[in-house]
Amino acid sequence: MSNYSKDQGPFRHLWMEGYDFNFGEYLGKGWNLLKSYPFGFLGHMWLAFLMSIAVTIVSSLVMGFIIGGLISSTSVVVASIGSIIGFLFLFALGAFTQSVMAGVYNVGSEISLHQIRYFATFFNSMRHFGQLFLASLVKGVFYMLIAVLVFAAVGVNLNIESIASMDPTDYMGNEEAMIADYLYALGGPSAISSILLSFGLIFLLTLYFSVSWAFTIPLIVLKDMHFWQAMEVSRKTITKKWFYFCLLFLTVFVITVVVFYASAYLMGLLINGSTSMVFIFAICIYSIIWLGVSFSSLVNYSAFEDIVMTDEGGIDELIDNFGEQGE
Repeated sequence: MSNYSKDQGPFRHLWMEGYDFNFGEYLGKGWNLLKSYPFGFLGHMWLAFLMSIAVTIVSSLVMGFIIGGLISSTSVVVASIGSIIGFLFLFALGAFTQSVMAGVYNVGSEISLHQIRYFATFFNSMRHFGQLFLASLVKGVFYMLIAVLVFAAVGVNLNIESIASMDPTDYMGNEEAMIADYLYALGGPSAISSILLSFGLIFLLTLYFSVSWAFTIPLIVLKDMHFWQAMEVSRKTITKKWFYFCLLFLTVFVITVVVFYASAYLMGLLINGSTSMVFIFAICIYSIIWLGVSFSSLVNYSAFEDIVMTDEGGIDELIDNFGEQGE
């Protein structure tokens, strides 16, 4: 695909002028979408969870022999290839889980557009596995580069070999010596502030891009966008109202956590130490988690639909014009 110019496309006014952000509407619509098909969303998440476990177990057994054989090779080149394959394999597993769970956007769109909803629609997102994998891979590599660059810029120099060789059992009864050795491996007491500063910067940068790329999945799944197009359109659109989006996602997180702990507490009172009810308790807890994940995705979809799908000129025109250069 050709190079993208931010001066082109029907989204130019969103990036230049901004848009209205309807905070309460997104929360309300996300909740309405969830309660209109609760057992469908819950069943999908449970099935996605079980599918991910099955694929992870089977593929890990197969890839374990392959990667293990490569890494144990005496050849540095072969061992390096094995490590790279293992690295890509982990991202592929994550992308598979993501591609299954992303079906929430497909069904959320059907419900919002008053179409007949089918449970099978949840799995339409799996055909976008390739683009979701590439998006996940690029994000992962980017986050690792952020960490490396921040540590290098701040001047953190960890003695990894020294830390790895330490055995806590050797310091039984002599904790002061253990603390002194760990501090030395970290670069001394003066390096602690640099390490804390580095982690702070890494957290802020990771948070910024994580929020900015929130529309990447729905753009890929619902509009068949190329992963890089989706990431760029998402970043440029959300950045205009980044703090609003961050507050929205934080609110969803707090709501989910409060409901989770309140439900766990109430169920704990009902079980009252009964071991026969532990399995039911675990099922209920996981169900609350899956509903929370669905709610989070549906809130994100609601914002996506309001800002992107209803944008004047249409997202389809944006995709067609993506890459065109101005005169």
